[in-house]
This record gives sequence, C-alpha cells and structure tokens, in this order.
Amino acid sequence: MVCPFQYGTTANHHRFIDRTSDIAQLKDLLCNGKNVVLMSPRGWGKTSLIKSVAEEIAKENNDTKICFVDAFGIKTEENFYIRLQETVRKILPDTDDTPPQCTRDDIFRIIEEKAAAKNLRLIICIKEFQQLTYIQNFDKLEKVLHTAQKEQKNVVFCISGNDNVLMIQTFDTYKKGLYKFGQLIKMPRIDKTEWIKYITSHFKKSGKYITEQQAELICNTTECNSYYVQQLCFFVWTSTTMNVEDFTIEQSIQQLVDTNAPTFYNLTETLTSAQVAMLKAVMHGEYQFNAAKIVEQYNLGNAQTITRNKRAMVERGYIEKSDDHYSFCDPVYAVWFRHNMM
Repeated sequence: MVCPFQYGTTANHHRFIDRTSDIAQLKDLLCNGKNVVLMSPRGWGKTSLIKSVAEEIAKENNDTKICFVDAFGIKTEENFYIRLQETVRKILPDTDDTPPQCTRDDIFRIIEEKAAAKNLRLIICIKEFQQLTYIQNFDKLEKVLHTAQKEQKNVVFCISGNDNVLMIQTFDTYKKGLYKFGQLIKMPRIDKTEWIKYITSHFKKSGKYITEQQAELICNTTECNSYYVQQLCFFVWTSTTMNVEDFTIEQSIQQLVDTNAPTFYNLTETLTSAQVAMLKAVMHGEYQFNAAKIVEQYNLGNAQTITRNKRAMVERGYIEKSDDHYSFCDPVYAVWFRHNMM
C-alpha cells in the first residue's frame, strides 16, 4: 500500500489540510486582478497552497491561464527575464513579431499585449522570490515590476517567498520600489489540533493506528512544519505494521534528523565561530547578546560583530525573533544542533 504521507512534492487535494480560508482568500484576490505576496517560513506549504488555488481557478475560468516561475538558482537579472519568457511561451505561444529575447524595457509590455490579444488573464506565480533580492541590479528589476504593477491589466502576480527580513524589507518598507506591490499575506501555521486529526485519520484509513498523544509528539517535534510533519509521519508509517509503538516514533525522529544531517552540516560549515557561538546562546535561551556575561560566556565578539551576526543570522533564516526572544527557524536543525554542536 502507498504511504498516505508524502514530502518533497506538492500536496494534492487528498493530502491538503485545513487551508479552506486561505484558499478562498487567495482565490478571491487573484480572480479580481489583485497582486499577492505570500510569505511564510520554508516548509509551510506555500507552493501547495498556490497550486491548489491555481487548479481551482483554471477549472472555473476558461479565460485565465497560470504560469509558474521558480526563482531559485537565478543569478542575474537577465536570467530571470529569460526564465520568465520561456515559461510564458508555454502558455502563450509567440507571435511572428515577438522578439527572440525580450529586454527589461519590453518584456512585461509584450506579455501584457499577448494576454490582451487573446482576451486572457495571465497569473504569473513567482516562487522563491527572496532569491532575486541577492542578484546584481535588483533595484532595476524592482523598477520594472513597479512599472508593470501600474500598467498591466491582464497580468496578475502571485509572489511567494520565505518570511524573512529580505521579503519584508522588499514589500513592506515605505519608499521601496515594491512597497504595496500587492496584498501582503503572512501564511499562518496549520493548527496542531488539525494536524493531529489529519495524522490519526490517515493512519486509520490505511489500516494502521496511532494515538492522539503520539500524533501530538510528532507535531511538537516538528513544530507543525508541514514538510517535517509529512516526512516524520512517512518514517513512522513505513516502520509500522499495525499499531504505532513509542519506540518507533523515537527511532523515526532520529531517522528524520539523520536524513537531513548533510544539509545541516553544510549550513553550519558556512558559519563563523562567532555565529556558531550565537546559535549556542540561542539554544540556551539567551537573547541579551550584548550583556557582558553572555559575551564572555559564549565568546560572541565585540558589539559590531554581535550586531552584524545577529542581522545576518536572521536574514539567512537561521534564527527568528519573536518579541525580545530568538529561536531556531528550523525545528529539526535545532534538534541536530543540540545533539552535535552543544
């Protein structure tokens, strides 16, 4: 029997969970021509949500087409325009007068004209948008998108990215080129009670049994991160014949950590000793990094180093701030770090 829990792929409607209100909101905005900027930490299901909405819109509206552009790995402004043009061509084939390669000055105008000529609304979904903020000449790309936002009538943008400082600075900072570019949505975490119902019901439907307490342990370990919940459930399910045993969950948690360990090693190797020290301080619940006692205990460096590292660690998605406290963004990385670096 095929395991009901899958990870690393987009969730289809059978595996989609508790996003009814999010689907309705995103669908209403896009169908009414409103640009959307969707943000959340990695692994919360942004792509699954967008593709689920896209499927519904495509079924209900024959005059709407949707294309998906993955910004991951794009290094230059030109690469972005090339990838965008190639993606749009699959949906709207070129006309005889379409240039072989559009420039920043005409690409969105041409896309708009092609959509208008066919009396279509085109929804352009750009994922991993935060990657584009690193490219050279991003300010020029901002201006191009800013102009497109004002002039386009047949093209709508659905932009998604990690909920980090770069995305917030780009779309929610006054005087930035993309300020108020679209409706900013911070995607909420799926509630633990919904996950518990989802986990127990899917075990039951597949002829296996897991208690609510065991399902809650899975949720607590992963902090309800959608990717990790599915991955850990996959390991537990495939290791269970009928009834889930507590030791099976313990073994599966270790398997989860071990499976992702190469990524965590790579993440840690890119850090300086002072940055690793800051992660150790966060692991111990410290947040007053400039306090003399904390600086000495963890060897955090001088005030400038602490400020620079704190900003870098937040921007790169290692830690996040809530009120005055800091915590690891990735719950499984936190488990690995505690076992291997403390």
